[in-house]
Amino acid sequence: MMKKLKCLLLAAVCFFAGSFAACRLTLRQDLVRIHVVANSDGERDQSLKLRVRDAVLAELENVSREDLEAALTGLRETAQTVLRRNGDDSAVAVSLGRERFAKTTSIDGVSLPAGSYETLRLTIGDGAGRNWWGVLFPKLSYGSQSCLESDTQPRLRSYFLEKLESARQWVEETLTQARAARR
Repeated sequence: MMKKLKCLLLAAVCFFAGSFAACRLTLRQDLVRIHVVANSDGERDQSLKLRVRDAVLAELENVSREDLEAALTGLRETAQTVLRRNGDDSAVAVSLGRERFAKTTSIDGVSLPAGSYETLRLTIGDGAGRNWWGVLFPKLSYGSQSCLESDTQPRLRSYFLEKLESARQWVEETLTQARAARR
């Protein structure tokens, strides 16, 4: 009986580990991150960063992933217009490419695993300030808020990850009971 239980638990762990790894790989391939990097950490530059973010997200509202590269010039012009209207003549660099990132966790606990992601990056001026980040595709940024940044949006949950955590807890409880039964 104990051997069957161990084999069943090992099979469940292998299945869930493989599924989790496949999910993480698919996530990295399908996701497009957006970063808006401020000129500096100064209060004014951080405020301008958020204004640029709002204008760019509004412009991207109806842009498909396939049309993203064609929209880069317009996004740069939008960001420059926002800065000029606010008395700032900093240049804005806009790029779309793959970048490597360490594991990132937002303030509401959503994590993106380490890896290479397609990234839309807007760098204001020297780009020496803190950045705002969100997920552009699939659509997780809404207006001026990002589910990944804001406590005002509900936390993103993955049904798969919740089930995986439940299975992990069940395996731990079952192993603990089996060890207790052996004593």
